[in-house]
Amino acid sequence: MTATAKPTLSVVTKSSRSELSLSSELRPLIPEGNYHLKLLKDNTQYMFGGWKLCLRFSVIDFGEYQGTELVRYYNLMKNSGKFEVPLNGDFMIDYFTVLPGRVRRRDRMSLDPLYDKITYAHVSTVKTNNLGKQYPESIWYSKVGKLICLKEDLIP
Repeated sequence: MTATAKPTLSVVTKSSRSELSLSSELRPLIPEGNYHLKLLKDNTQYMFGGWKLCLRFSVIDFGEYQGTELVRYYNLMKNSGKFEVPLNGDFMIDYFTVLPGRVRRRDRMSLDPLYDKITYAHVSTVKTNNLGKQYPESIWYSKVGKLICLKEDLIP
């Protein structure tokens, strides 16, 4: 399942009427709450008017939602061709919540420890757009809201 900032639209003609179809599926929706997640992939993308760090997680809790893929987006700044996270941004808060300690340079913060552990995180439901306009319930979707901790006692 993929989520794109600007899905491609196409017009499908059936007899005398036209229908609009989206080329991507709707994003997943699971109940809000805390879940055990496994980091699958990280990448950078230009979307929503700026560069984002995208962390793709999979729910590993047993049950109906196991295997559901959810994304956490963080803002990035591009500085001299390199990406950096803002000093007071959400990434810094989440990173040092799950990996306490200090690093000398924020452009050298490694995501490797997140791949080797299970992440406990809060999943929330997105019900409004970036302008605060309410979405219809049929297009609500889930996202990783915040990282809570790494589970040291569980092996992925």
